[in-house]
Amino acid sequence: GKWNGFGGKVEKNENSFEAAKRELHEESNLLANEFVFRGNLTFELPTYPKIMKISVMEAVHWSGDLKETEEMKPKWFDITEIPYSKMWKDDIYW
Repeated sequence: GKWNGFGGKVEKNENSFEAAKRELHEESNLLANEFVFRGNLTFELPTYPKIMKISVMEAVHWSGDLKETEEMKPKWFDITEIPYSKMWKDDIYW
């Protein structure tokens, strides 16, 4: 597997902030109290039929205890020790 950030799809009747809050909780047990929008990314892949539009959020205040879930094994890295070689090739750019 590769290291990846928290996230997922926006569900019907849900905005990007609500989706980010739900996904973070489902994948880490953390409950975000405040998000800051950081930008949009667009991915166009030859092996995937649709263009993917991604909203990037930063959880600036959260509560709860980080724990492994069925979806993810979360781990914090020091900014100088981010394992880019074990991530998707484009992750280093964003």
